Amino acid sequence: MRAIPNFKAATSLVCCLLLAACGVDSTVSEAAPEVIAASERSDVLVSDIDTCLEKPSHSLDEITDPAQHELREAELSECADKLSIDETATDDSGYEVISAASSVGLSRSVTQTWPATIHIPPVGNTYMRYTNPTAHKRIMVDGVGVRKWTLKDGPIDTYVRLPSTGSLVVTLTGKAPSGFSALKVTINGQTQEVTFEDSAIQEMSVGTFEITQAGYNKIEIEGIESSGNTLVDIDSINIGGPAAIASLTGDANGGWDSNYFVATDYYWGQRGPSTHFNYDMSKVSTQNVEWAYNEVTVPVGSDPVGTYYMVNGFSEGYSGIQVNSLTERRILFSVWSPFVTDDPSTIPESQRIRVIAKNPITYSGEFGHEGSGGQTYIKYPWKAGVTYKFLTRIKPNTTDNYTDYSTYFYDPAVNKWTFISTLRRPGIATWYKKFHSFLENFDKTQGALNRKVMYGNQWVRTDTGKLYELTGGTFTTDPTGKSRRRLDYFGSVQDNQFFMSIDGFFNTFTKHNTKFTRPVTGRSPEAEFAKLPVLADASKSPCVAWNSVAAYQGGARVFHNGQAWAAQWWTRHVAPGSSASGANVWRAITDPSCHN
Repeated sequence: MRAIPNFKAATSLVCCLLLAACGVDSTVSEAAPEVIAASERSDVLVSDIDTCLEKPSHSLDEITDPAQHELREAELSECADKLSIDETATDDSGYEVISAASSVGLSRSVTQTWPATIHIPPVGNTYMRYTNPTAHKRIMVDGVGVRKWTLKDGPIDTYVRLPSTGSLVVTLTGKAPSGFSALKVTINGQTQEVTFEDSAIQEMSVGTFEITQAGYNKIEIEGIESSGNTLVDIDSINIGGPAAIASLTGDANGGWDSNYFVATDYYWGQRGPSTHFNYDMSKVSTQNVEWAYNEVTVPVGSDPVGTYYMVNGFSEGYSGIQVNSLTERRILFSVWSPFVTDDPSTIPESQRIRVIAKNPITYSGEFGHEGSGGQTYIKYPWKAGVTYKFLTRIKPNTTDNYTDYSTYFYDPAVNKWTFISTLRRPGIATWYKKFHSFLENFDKTQGALNRKVMYGNQWVRTDTGKLYELTGGTFTTDPTGKSRRRLDYFGSVQDNQFFMSIDGFFNTFTKHNTKFTRPVTGRSPEAEFAKLPVLADASKSPCVAWNSVAAYQGGARVFHNGQAWAAQWWTRHVAPGSSASGANVWRAITDPSCHN
């Protein structure tokens, strides 16, 4: 804020203009500037405006209701419409008195420095830009806030959904454990600096930023210097001002619900929303669907680590492609156990998913945490920008009440179908139900990165060999999206394919349960279903005595110390029943054929 060079003269001028605007004789003696002491400053201006409005003088800070606050500010501005000075002053209550002369007349506005009353924990919408690869193992961005943050680590990015444009007041609540730390805060290219000089929790003013676009905006916080190793422990980022006040009429996407940030379920908020296309199978509702076919293309640049592009989903499981690290990608196929648990070790033997057959390069084991079941995958360097094909077969056995699930993957680079595995689920005999695809991020540290995928040319084949093309789909989202905790999810039809995009904090979203139809292709699956490969049956592998130097794949059976064991994944050197690291790779089984 600039200081007024000749404050007494400027104050005198404004007072004259105020009195004139209120219908009072504006003739003021030459002694008037001396009457108004400099110590009274612009309080006189505010008082005169209130007098003009015939309202008691009081601070806008005392008005807590946003709508009333906005109305009061408008009244002040209207009252002072014809007033002008060439400088800027600030009164003790927080008013900024700003004015400018114009060739067409005098104009004047009154604004106010708003309190930062919206407190944002740097958790659900906050991410570290790790310049130090090991930083994420040390820095805490969780329910507590930001902790153990050093100059060697990257900046902190917090995404806030703002309902309006205009001024945004920002403060930070935190402490400098080392006693002194300086930070740089940037929003839309505008930068302010703030210094913490106390090891006790305090709220420090950062400044005011101009917001030019409503919706998600990124608040970047970067360390500048510190007297010690640790920068600032941040408990909350606080905002206020016109940009943070929602319109009474709501926004264009269904009404404003004060959803500035993820306030609950931080883990899922950081991961971001998942989205799905549920394909319309009504045309085959009275038939037995045995096969499902789908094509997947990941646009170039839309494949960050932690993404699962699930292609062929069904009621009991799913298959698709993943980005597991910077150096590893997978073709994944999983089936849930009928036993409901997040801990696969608790699944009874009779309700476990069995590997009936698999490719020699296929890993097999179990999964947990989001339900439990059997999991198989191959490591495969699939590429963004390339279209891959999937076939999934579901075949029930009504006599013994089980179902076999098989998945195949087609890579145009090798021009052949690759068999992944056949998994058997007990306790159910079913055909293919609920054909769908989904897009998700399974790494919470990567939730600020955008992901896109296209699914095209969906077909199903019945048990009688009839093929049907499916062209309808319903777009849905998970609880993170439906609850509006995150609104960066989108679905549509692009290039004649079903398209989905999640994460990245973009500002256009598609409503849950939106229906789409893609054009007919007429391109049936190029596959000789009867000649698709089925490789080694792991369930029929010979049971042998455990050998300390042998390597065992998942599904292998051995006999050791009077007990039959089954390997859950690849293992070597680990004795069944031992307490060594990795010993839980072996699961005790009952198998009369497995003995000395």
